[in-house]
Amino acid sequence: MDTRLPTPNNILDLVISDNNTLEVSKCSFPLIPVDVSHPPLQINGPNLVSSLKKPFPSPEPNFRRGNYESMNAYLHNIDWDSLLSDSLDFSVTVSNFYSVIHDAINSFIPKIYIHKNQYPQWYSRKLKSLIYNKKRLHKEFKVTKDPLIYNEFSQLRSLFKRESKLNNLRYLQKIQSNLTSDPKSFWRYINGLKTNNCIPQNMILGDKSSTGGPEVANLFKEFFSSVYSTDKLNIGECLGYSKNYADIYQPQVSSNL
Repeated sequence: MDTRLPTPNNILDLVISDNNTLEVSKCSFPLIPVDVSHPPLQINGPNLVSSLKKPFPSPEPNFRRGNYESMNAYLHNIDWDSLLSDSLDFSVTVSNFYSVIHDAINSFIPKIYIHKNQYPQWYSRKLKSLIYNKKRLHKEFKVTKDPLIYNEFSQLRSLFKRESKLNNLRYLQKIQSNLTSDPKSFWRYINGLKTNNCIPQNMILGDKSSTGGPEVANLFKEFFSSVYSTDKLNIGECLGYSKNYADIYQPQVSSNL
C-alpha cells in the first residue's frame, strides 16, 4: 500500500516485506492526531516475528568454578589408546579428542548467563538517568508539539553531552593513573572499543596476501615459525605413553578438517 498526496506519483509511505500474505490498510483507530501526509497504517499478517526483540543470552562456561579434580579423574580413565589409535584416520582422531574434551567441559564446568551492559563502562547512574529522561521528553514532544517540553528536552541533551565528556575524561584519567596496579581495567576498556572480534578475511605478510581461513592460518604459522621447532613431534612421548602415535611434521591447515 502507498499513501499519496494530491500530486500524482508522489509516494510518501511504503511497506516493504517479503511476506506476500501481509494486509496493509489505514488504521481506523489512530492514537494521535492524523498527519494527512503520513496516516497511521494497520498491518496484519500471520507468523510475524519482530527483529527488535532482544535475543536471550546463551550460557557460557564459568572456568573459574570448574571441578578440575573430577575432570582430571574423568580424563585419566579415558581409553586414550583406542581413541588415538594410529589405525584411525587423523581427522577421526582429532574428532575423538575434541569430543572427550567437550564432554569434560560440559560435565565439570558450570555454565552462567552473562548479561552484557548496553552502556559504556564509564557511564554513571546520572548519565543513564539523563538518557531515560531525554528519551521520555522527546517522545512527549513528538506527541504534543509543546515548545516548553522541547526546551526542557534541549537542556537535558546539552547537560548529557557535558556530563558524558566529563565522565569519559575522568574514567580515562583513572585508568591511566592505575595502569600499573590495575592493568585489567585498561584491557577491559580496550576490549570494549572493539566492534568485531573476527579475524580479517584478507591478511598480508611481506609480499604475500591470503584470503580465507586456511590460508590466513598458514600465514600466521609462517610468521611465528621462527620461535618454534619444526622437528617431528611424537604425540605418545608428549602424553607419557610408550605406544607410538602418529608423528606430526610441518602441519598445514586445510578446509577438509
